[in-house]
Amino acid sequence: MRRTLARCADRGYRDKIAELCFAHALASGNVSLILYDVTTLYFEAGHEDALRKAGYSKERRAGPQIVVGLLVDRHGFPLEIGCFEGNQAEKLTILPVIRQFQARHGLEAMVVVADAGMLSAASLADLDDAGLGFIVGSRVTKAPVDLESHFRWHGDAFSDGQVIGTVTPKTGKNKDNDPALQAEPAWGREDHPKSWRAVWAFSAKRFARDNRTLTAQENRARDVISGAKSTRTPRFVKNAGGTPALDEKALARARKLAGLKGYVTNIPPPSCPRPRSSAATTTSGTWSSASG
Repeated sequence: MRRTLARCADRGYRDKIAELCFAHALASGNVSLILYDVTTLYFEAGHEDALRKAGYSKERRAGPQIVVGLLVDRHGFPLEIGCFEGNQAEKLTILPVIRQFQARHGLEAMVVVADAGMLSAASLADLDDAGLGFIVGSRVTKAPVDLESHFRWHGDAFSDGQVIGTVTPKTGKNKDNDPALQAEPAWGREDHPKSWRAVWAFSAKRFARDNRTLTAQENRARDVISGAKSTRTPRFVKNAGGTPALDEKALARARKLAGLKGYVTNIPPPSCPRPRSSAATTTSGTWSSASG
């Protein structure tokens, strides 16, 4: 095994496989849209080294591990792989893998899709500075800020398939989305230099699933408060003067956001049509291909 691994490294097998994967992806379509995600691989080893280090494990294991980043095309076919120290943050892996992919094949413009684990102000700024388009999952906790104007003028009732286009602050809060104005702002790089474009979608199926989860969490919280169960403090339990109580405000806020899924992007509305905010819509073009 060791002789074979050494031969793979000496003869550049990874580079050869990457070239063949790229040729296959081009023959099957294009690589204008790529998807990125990471995982962790653990080792049955008791000691760390330069690469294998203890860190956040997706398999919930303690001990040395590595972080692996994988770039695939829109059909899920692998294009590039990266290996990082086990304590490396996910959001710091995306740009090195993409730059490695670009350098290998001489590419420039493309759109990168990733989940909310890559959502950080620095990561998005780096992708934008590199001339890359991005569509990154947003955290539901950002919805109250992004949709503040929508909630004020349209309430919190959504229809299945409804999509709301708005803006989201790059950091903190700003005045780009004024709740005093009924119309949601259409993002533009020059008009909103302190914000990114945000798109929020509502699904009735997701709403039902989210509410089932919230109900289970509420029941667990009530059991802990009543003393029926003894466990670590679950979600929606607060300590008021040393006495556990149900966090009604946090629960109501969570139920208000049930069914929503958000995305952050730097693709402007002209190439990614801006959906209407007051009715169910079907998007098309770049956005539809990516979100699908």
